[in-house]
Amino acid sequence: MIKNIIVDKRAGFCSGVKRAVNLVEKEFKKKHKVYALGDLIHNRKELKRLEKGGLKIIDQELLKNKGEKILKGKKVIIRAHGEKKEIFDFARKHKI
Repeated sequence: MIKNIIVDKRAGFCSGVKRAVNLVEKEFKKKHKVYALGDLIHNRKELKRLEKGGLKIIDQELLKNKGEKILKGKKVIIRAHGEKKEIFDFARKHKI
């Protein structure tokens, strides 16, 4: 049975997660509304913290059906895992 758990002092988020979180927080500081297409990261606790700060999680259905009206000129962050080319094309076409 394990009696002690030692966490390395360098433990933490990978560089992709750090970048994503930093992008969101940078936009918060500018008072911008920030949306993420799907779960931005795979850390529920951190995602909830970002949502409390104002991050809105949207799905592809909302993007495709209402994105032109709701999201035009807004910031939508794509998760590090990426999205299909058609999503990027749609966003560019509608100035998202």
